[in-house]
Amino acid sequence: MRLPLYICVIITLLIDVIHCDHHKNHDKGVNRTIEDFQGKEHHNVKHHEEGHHGEEHHSEKHHEKKHHGKGHDEDHHRENVHDHKHPGEKHHDQEHPEDVNICQKITSANTGFAFNFYKHQTSNGKSGNVFVSPISISTALGMLSLGARVKTHKEILEGMGFNLREISEKDVHASFHHLMQNLNTSNSELHLSTGNALFIQKDLPLLPQFLHDVKSHYDSEVLSSNFNNQEEAKKQINNFVLEKTHGKISELLPNIDPGTVLVLVNHIFFKGSWTQPFNSNFTAEEDFFVDENTTVKVPMMRRYSTFNSHWDADLSCRVVQLDYAGNASAMLILPKQGKMKLVEDALSAATLEKWTKSLSPQVVNLYVPKFSISVATDLIETLKEMGIKEVFTDNADLSGITTSPGLKVSQAVHKAALSLDEKGTEAAGATAIGIMPISFVFPTKFNYPFLLLIRHHITNSILFLGKIVNPTIM
Repeated sequence: MRLPLYICVIITLLIDVIHCDHHKNHDKGVNRTIEDFQGKEHHNVKHHEEGHHGEEHHSEKHHEKKHHGKGHDEDHHRENVHDHKHPGEKHHDQEHPEDVNICQKITSANTGFAFNFYKHQTSNGKSGNVFVSPISISTALGMLSLGARVKTHKEILEGMGFNLREISEKDVHASFHHLMQNLNTSNSELHLSTGNALFIQKDLPLLPQFLHDVKSHYDSEVLSSNFNNQEEAKKQINNFVLEKTHGKISELLPNIDPGTVLVLVNHIFFKGSWTQPFNSNFTAEEDFFVDENTTVKVPMMRRYSTFNSHWDADLSCRVVQLDYAGNASAMLILPKQGKMKLVEDALSAATLEKWTKSLSPQVVNLYVPKFSISVATDLIETLKEMGIKEVFTDNADLSGITTSPGLKVSQAVHKAALSLDEKGTEAAGATAIGIMPISFVFPTKFNYPFLLLIRHHITNSILFLGKIVNPTIM
């Protein structure tokens, strides 16, 4: 009988957790525990059509106007993966072009994984808020694959979207390494950080190669933990997450299952300020139409200004990009009423590229709800649907982690939190709300379910992806 193995994946504005167990009577084949390695290696350590009573009154046949509101139209491996050098500083202000080029090797797969995961997550008719960090899930799976073998290993990498006939496993892990370096940016305009940690049972005989690989490729902290004392271990991990998420995630793990020997954690934190802040003096309570039968009150932010925007006539949706200071942006997608599934089915790297290339400066009378949400997601069923199955069964082969038999992933939990307000996430003062007469522009109101994604432009990575169905549900 296999005991559950917890591998936790955590995210700051988004948190993932995978969880792992093993047989209590583990082999002595490799008797070097985590303490043997600590000190010997340096370890670093987001009912009504577009604009309810707004843009839906325009004909879709109208042409978009780039600078004047009059024309708003919306009715308008197994290779030697361990030979890569150890990463240097995690936090830096400037991206390295050579690192970015290496990152591009996995950009397509990561983008495909993001939309594929979202589609599977919503295919069962889930009606609530959806919010995940695809890049965090991918990173956690990448770490897990280092310890997987044979079919288990193949399923994980293929489920992530990698064709090992086109890209070597060595390049996959090297690309994740450089991706993490470029994502870790901290300056006065933008704070973006991501990292990994392994919490390991004190007496677990960890394989030296696995330890080396997770540290050199994923810059993982390695921390000893006493899972025999579940409350103590839970507190240790939750406090770690609380710190890394700057207080956004207070209790990732409500409990730890008996038999847990390993918790793998990935966290990502994003803090940005809008280049065009909303003026809080214009924020007012308005209706948000959850569905035909449900209407809730939300604080609705308003800004009349020029935004990069696009009306997709094929998919009947409005796309508006809100830029953060720095190299990131939030893309808001508002389908016409009844067209959400049409847009969701079309989500792909090609669609995202089409929207990005079609964006143009347009005067927009924009209304966006101010909200904070937190979404916990059980990843297992979705990952199984994506072909990652064996690692959750008694046939799992994670022999690259330890010689102790009986390891499998029993729980994979992801938690994400998002706050959207007038300043982005910073309390800087806002200035003018606009200088053109608003009567010329019909409002674009995000006052019914819409899609949202946050991107990092340097690495072309989707940091967060979701659907806001009810912004009042925490």
